[in-house]
Amino acid sequence: ANMAGLESAIGVLPSFLLFPDYEKVHWINQVMEKVWPLLAEVTSRTLPGYIQPLLDECCPSGISQMNLKEIQPGTKSPVLGGIKSTITQENEVIFDLDFKWGGNQRMILDVCEAKSRVRLSVSLE
Repeated sequence: ANMAGLESAIGVLPSFLLFPDYEKVHWINQVMEKVWPLLAEVTSRTLPGYIQPLLDECCPSGISQMNLKEIQPGTKSPVLGGIKSTITQENEVIFDLDFKWGGNQRMILDVCEAKSRVRLSVSLE
């Protein structure tokens, strides 16, 4: 009952409060905030090279071409609410991450219709 009241007062609670086996990872979030501008820049330059071949391969019928014009991961870094590690019987380590990303990402996709050569830019924000 106390957790429900707290959650209604402040919104979504981090996993380390809801599940005691999750650890706080405040230090990781601090590092992520510092390195995010560099990671976002590298990601915006390299992701199109990986995504464009997938778009070419999965282009639906009726669409002649889909081109990824821009992808920006945004200025807000992802946040880890907590982390839980488990060691299996096979000595494997499994990490369970409570991952949230309420960023201001942006993606622009050009879509060309096959018959009429209509070009449509789709912006996902």
